[in-house]
Amino acid sequence: MSDDDIVTSIIHSLTEHAMGDIHRASGGGSKMGAFILCSCLIDAVAGFEKGCDTKGVDYIDFVKRRLQSYNPKQLYEDLRCKLVHGYSEGGSYLFTDARPDLHGGFQGAKTVINLENFIADIQTALDSFASEIASTASPLRGNAINRYKSNGIIEVAPITVTVISMATTTAPLSGA
Repeated sequence: MSDDDIVTSIIHSLTEHAMGDIHRASGGGSKMGAFILCSCLIDAVAGFEKGCDTKGVDYIDFVKRRLQSYNPKQLYEDLRCKLVHGYSEGGSYLFTDARPDLHGGFQGAKTVINLENFIADIQTALDSFASEIASTASPLRGNAINRYKSNGIIEVAPITVTVISMATTTAPLSGA
């Protein structure tokens, strides 16, 4: 597989499968599922940017670079860690949907994150990343290819299964 093929596969997986799942979850009524998948996508893209497995600092750095309107540490601790691993919220956020007028505002001490705005921000970050790795001059391209080679990507494709049929025959038992 050529480097161009690998980059195409990465972009396809992240945009069609990962981002597609986010849209399907949101549209199908799995609102918290969509928030969780957004956080998973942040982690995935941070890994492709770094070129290998990530640590918390990589997630935080990604948010600093590509999601600048969010608090990187809070997003990591309270969205990624608390929500993804404990299905809880650490005190920083109030999650909502269909309320773009509230996005980024406060309800008491909590920052309101409106799902549709968050998805749009994640999409913008993903589009920027995809554009960068599509360029052969980008230093991120090599990192993304290295990550692909070490971890692979999610692929959903039709498969062909060969079923071997073993015909049953009847034979008299010995001594019968």
